[in-house]
Amino acid sequence: MVRITQATEQDFPQVRGLFLEYIQWVIPLVEEVWGIPIPVTPADVVERDMVDVQKFMPPHGRLFLASDETDAIGCACARTIRPGLAEIKRVYVRPGGRGNGTGRALIQTILAALREAGYTAIRLETGPFMPAAEKLYRSLGFTDIAPYNEGETPKDQRQHAIFLELTL
Repeated sequence: MVRITQATEQDFPQVRGLFLEYIQWVIPLVEEVWGIPIPVTPADVVERDMVDVQKFMPPHGRLFLASDETDAIGCACARTIRPGLAEIKRVYVRPGGRGNGTGRALIQTILAALREAGYTAIRLETGPFMPAAEKLYRSLGFTDIAPYNEGETPKDQRQHAIFLELTL
């Protein structure tokens, strides 16, 4: 059974590990699909996220962990872009935890928390190399939008990314 909880500071070592696994997985995919080297290391990205991890914590954001009986198996977080608008980031489920609804449960939990906190819209970036994630987001009502400046994708690479938004 998978349990979804709001992360606390005591969970940050697990969060760091999940963020690192995600970035180690995604950077080679981005490099392959986009055909360009990514000029940062996974450790650099994770360190930047962890230095500023409070942006993912209430009241400015949310950070949820999915855990099974023994360990954290996934995470999802959101940060405020501006009042009423948040961005979902770092949605990741370890390979052994995929296919059982964990990703959907994480996203539904984060959407409910953001709705309850008064957000009216949620944005995210994904890539064509993550078709299961894109399918999940679209099944929850996310629709295409133009690229937005607050995302991570550099301006000169935005043609490779998929930008989505959900009105709550």
